[in-house]
Amino acid sequence: MKWFKFLTLVILTFMLLTGPVWAQEAKEQEEQSSKSTSVGVNVASLPITNIEKIELLRGGRSAQYGADAVGGVILITTKTETESIKPMNYGFQVSYGSYNRQTYNINHSYSKKRLNTFVSLQRDLWDGDFPYTDYYGNEKILKNNEQSSYNIFAKAGYRLAEGKNLSLSTNWYNADNGTPGMIDNPTPNARLRYDNKSYNLTYDQSVLFRDFNLKAQGYFLDYETKFDDPDALGGGTHSDHDNYALGLELQQGGTIGEFLNVSYGYSYRNDRIESTDVGEKTRNTHSAHGRSSGSAEPFPCLSHCQIL
Repeated sequence: MKWFKFLTLVILTFMLLTGPVWAQEAKEQEEQSSKSTSVGVNVASLPITNIEKIELLRGGRSAQYGADAVGGVILITTKTETESIKPMNYGFQVSYGSYNRQTYNINHSYSKKRLNTFVSLQRDLWDGDFPYTDYYGNEKILKNNEQSSYNIFAKAGYRLAEGKNLSLSTNWYNADNGTPGMIDNPTPNARLRYDNKSYNLTYDQSVLFRDFNLKAQGYFLDYETKFDDPDALGGGTHSDHDNYALGLELQQGGTIGEFLNVSYGYSYRNDRIESTDVGEKTRNTHSAHGRSSGSAEPFPCLSHCQIL
């Protein structure tokens, strides 16, 4: 029997391309921090062993996933676990790669009766410095490319009754990374730091009335990004960007009659940013979505009737 499904992350396509998680240079970081939509999901912090599937939904889906889902949506769904004979399970994984890349992951799951829990801790280390040849043929090493991060994920699920499930999850990601800059403009002492926290509460009821279901979700995101370059022109650079997001999502679906399927929902999101570059900005987004599809049986005599 399936016991619970980990949090499904909804990631806007543009965030993967321009969000602060992927920004490596100070200028790029500051440009993105001027937008309240820069709050994203750090995909790099997700242990790949916990991912079940990745779906790409093309086209605009602003009504269902918010005003920023213009180019498409990427859905990352973590694995569904099943109850085992043992109520407790432990896992440990170590990997090593180029440039002294080290990854350590330990996880623990517990399942008994109505309660299920899962905890995961991951540690990542990477030297990152690599040799190169400059324009004059001199061999050099690009330094200050090391990375160090901690990632903690925890979730608890509780079955209130048959078909009624409540789950609470939280994720904490902390990183202190070097920012080497470019070959012709190195930043040997620049640092880029992340302190991201997320909290999610989900209620899922498979049958609300007749064959209609209900899913309600509330979440809070607290993402902080800091950049420091003491060697920058003009006496050094310091930037601090705090992104906050508070959201609520309601979804319902079911069948009317025998052939008409309907689904609809509402979402609210409050984005707030506090930045040393752009000050404070706030945005409230309300969106609703609906969809229906139907099917009908073919005319009984379509394949064998004759017109006289």
